[in-house]
Amino acid sequence: MWRRIAIAGLIGAVGGVLVPLLGGRLMGGSLDLLARIFPGSHLWLRQLGAAVGVDFGIATQLVTGGVEGALFRARDRLNIAT
Repeated sequence: MWRRIAIAGLIGAVGGVLVPLLGGRLMGGSLDLLARIFPGSHLWLRQLGAAVGVDFGIATQLVTGGVEGALFRARDRLNIAT
């Protein structure tokens, strides 16, 4: 069961990385876009970018997209398995 969940997470991570590469946005990218549109926003995602070593740009979107995809797909597979 855990092997299937891990494989599903890996597939989700690949999909999550592909979305920003193809010009799309997942939750992290969408929240960053909203924070930039509203200048008075208190939402700062640049700290996530600092963990990767850059501003919240494509590198950070790739990392967060991979994590988002992996967690979503693994959770989905866990719900199916139980």
